[in-house]
Amino acid sequence: MPAQSRPGPSVTVTDAPIASPVGNGQYVAQPGDCMSSVALKHGHFWETLWNDQRNAAIKETRKDPNVLLPGDRVHIPEKRKKEVSKPPEQTHRFRLKGVPAKFKLCLQIDGQARANQKYKLKIGSQTIEGTTDGNGFLEAPIPPSIRSGELHVIGEHSTQILPLNFGELDPIDSELGFLQRLAQLGYEIGDDAGPAIRKFQTAAQLQETGTINQETRDKLQEVYGQ
Repeated sequence: MPAQSRPGPSVTVTDAPIASPVGNGQYVAQPGDCMSSVALKHGHFWETLWNDQRNAAIKETRKDPNVLLPGDRVHIPEKRKKEVSKPPEQTHRFRLKGVPAKFKLCLQIDGQARANQKYKLKIGSQTIEGTTDGNGFLEAPIPPSIRSGELHVIGEHSTQILPLNFGELDPIDSELGFLQRLAQLGYEIGDDAGPAIRKFQTAAQLQETGTINQETRDKLQEVYGQ
């Protein structure tokens, strides 16, 4: 379940196809939805929805269960009963698969990973303390329905507090999704996103067009990792 901000300037798009809602199910995805949160609302495992053949268009198009475009139509199958035989004289604990969801984030400074960085992740009343791995990544379990939190990056002399908004990452083949990823990599998105796109293209050794094309989108996805 990714956490992102939502920049919103206009961009001239060239040869890159633009995302549009897919699917024909009865549930219409809302901003912030992902398969985990939709499944939780309807009492299913996220894999049940993701692997349902009636959601094949969503799976093929989005490729990531953590990313839905508002307007995608998700099929919600009827719930099925499952019986489990257990000795009546004992106490048994049942755990819902896929809950909590997994949050993964890479911390960087000027494109360099912040390896072995101490942090505190505050989600509601829960505080998770840890250290990033050698590639600057941290992972933590979070409820699928959570929408915000705080990441405290603990330095030697000060602590940087970063607000987190979960579930707000649009697909990379949408204009907004492209800009969200660009902003999260540290490129400043102003009223005109062209300069930021050109800077990224220069750093990635691509042709500097200042517009979103498929080559730039593919490279951004490779660099961003999602």
